[in-house]
Amino acid sequence: MKFPEQDVISLWYQGIGALFRDSRGSGGRLGTHDSPKTRLFIYCVAGGLLGFMAALLAVFGWGVIGGGLVWLFPVCLLVALGAVFASIRVLRSAGSLNQAFKNGQDTDLNDPLRMAVMQKACRWAYKKGYIQRELATRWKIIMK
Repeated sequence: MKFPEQDVISLWYQGIGALFRDSRGSGGRLGTHDSPKTRLFIYCVAGGLLGFMAALLAVFGWGVIGGGLVWLFPVCLLVALGAVFASIRVLRSAGSLNQAFKNGQDTDLNDPLRMAVMQKACRWAYKKGYIQRELATRWKIIMK
């Protein structure tokens, strides 16, 4: 189920964000932070660490060939490739967020990772029964 972006933002700030944040562990709370500057910092750190991890895995993979563990080389490269793609996704989101800052645009709408987390939170709240459809196009929060 895909919620409209404006409804997602509205539901998030009406209380679904706090419920979702409280339901996650301490690590899960980082991605749900409401401060755009904090999210930008987290994205830059995470993207840099993922890129560094990808480089280390690639170097380790080449070293594995010399050590005779040739079967481990494809595994290292696949994990490194996954880290590269994750790093690119996070850094692209950081770039979009930074552009939104510079242009004075809505940082929630221009942050693809943020919208993905908000969509996930709304789907979670719908499954838990915290929100329901009021009319054909409106949603209502129901606290149990």
